[in-house]
Amino acid sequence: MIPAVIKNNKKNIFDYLIVALCAILILIKYNTLSLPYFWDEAWPYATGVHLMYDKGISLLPGAIPFEISRGHPLFFHFLSSLGMKIFGNSIFISHCFSLFISCCLIVTIYFFGEKFFSAEAGFFSALIICVQPVFLAQSSMLLPEMLLALLSFLSLYFYLTGKKIFFVLSSVFLLLTKESGIVILLSILLKEFFDSFSTKPAPSLKPVANKFLLLLSPMLLASFFFVIQKIKTGNFFLPLYISHENFELKNILDKLSGYSAFLFIYQGRNLLSAILVLSFIFLFIRRKEIALDKKEIGIIYLLTIFIVVFLFFSASSFYSPRYLLSILPAFILITTYFLFLLFKK
Repeated sequence: MIPAVIKNNKKNIFDYLIVALCAILILIKYNTLSLPYFWDEAWPYATGVHLMYDKGISLLPGAIPFEISRGHPLFFHFLSSLGMKIFGNSIFISHCFSLFISCCLIVTIYFFGEKFFSAEAGFFSALIICVQPVFLAQSSMLLPEMLLALLSFLSLYFYLTGKKIFFVLSSVFLLLTKESGIVILLSILLKEFFDSFSTKPAPSLKPVANKFLLLLSPMLLASFFFVIQKIKTGNFFLPLYISHENFELKNILDKLSGYSAFLFIYQGRNLLSAILVLSFIFLFIRRKEIALDKKEIGIIYLLTIFIVVFLFFSASSFYSPRYLLSILPAFILITTYFLFLLFKK
């Protein structure tokens, strides 16, 4: 269920290049697919996936012990164990599943960029993501962040293209992968809320209400998992994750600083940040001569909200740089868009 399926325009060279990029990624990662599980991959995720494989595949709370699921929804475990049921129970197969999700993410980012910006911006965004260490390290690991990033951008893509059924499905799966999936829905809600006040004349109530109902429906559907989990375990979430220490202002600011540095500076992304800042300076200087496309700027605005909200959401939880994989493509898409805009102008 990737945007390529619903794409009807004529093939171009970048369509073939994105296939080649995925093929190169597979070749690079092939020798790592049989390596033992490592880090958080080994526990709790691989442990939970193999337990579900043995006990029976299910999306319901209790399919694996609460302390192993860490209170997270089970869609990632469900898909992983289902893949092993079909293709075989081995480390190689489980890593193949993760690599397949990574390739789907690359293709989705390409078509997202092509749809809303240009084929060049889409391809080079996908290329830059592929060489990011945080992406390469996780691209074949049994961790949910790649699936979370994929479903986030699928949900965003389907919402912006008006594919309501696909949007609801992808958003429900997103929320059933991990709680942080709610950030993309909150970001869209915020943008729609701001737009409803800035639009003149003010939009009528009915279309606004329909949009908000569409955005809230995945949350309501996914909430059944947490209600059942509360009934079974006495907790909506793992108590460790909602400890008061996570919400202390000092801890939030410390983690926000660490996450921001990782996203915008570390692993060579200081160059991307410099390009983005220089682009803003150039556009400000030439603002009377360069007319920006309102629809494209609207997408950039939404991606920016997504980045900001996700950073604050992550800062109220544990610190782990791998969590930022969901917003890394957004940052790269924004940078690539402005870079190609400068070259075009």
